[in-house]
Amino acid sequence: MKNNTLSPVAAWILLTLVMLIGTFLFIMPLIDLHQNRDTRLIKLLRSLETQMAIVARGPALEARQATIKVANGSLPTAPKGFVSDLALQELLREEASLADTVVHTLQSLTPLETSPFRTVRIRADISGTMSEIQRLLHGIESRAPVVKIESIEVRPQSGTKKLEAVLDLAALKWGQT
Repeated sequence: MKNNTLSPVAAWILLTLVMLIGTFLFIMPLIDLHQNRDTRLIKLLRSLETQMAIVARGPALEARQATIKVANGSLPTAPKGFVSDLALQELLREEASLADTVVHTLQSLTPLETSPFRTVRIRADISGTMSEIQRLLHGIESRAPVVKIESIEVRPQSGTKKLEAVLDLAALKWGQT
């Protein structure tokens, strides 16, 4: 009588085939599923990091936007929508009164031909103490960031603790000329 057993070699071959088939049918799809999940998680993590960076920049962007709104709202404009020399003079007068400086003269200057931008320029003769002039300059710079101080000449006033200054200001001219 013949025994119905497999030879050891055939058993090993059959076992190897079952293991290979099991690996390709069950284990590899699980590995692919795990790798796809990791890839999706990495993409979601990067997206979350980007969104968190945007959220973190939010207050700084809002503060910058508020500064621009305040600056644009505080600098008077001409009817056509650009800064005029009169508006710049008014800004200087307001800031000078807040800083307790005295404005002696104000005059419009012709824009520089070498400037690639349309600008408005004024010259002011002012007097005050060093701290008053510093407050004036700080007020101009903080209230209207589009205003540039082109030059300032400071000299002592004879017989007092005050200073005399000649201040040249320029601002970008917006709109059509």
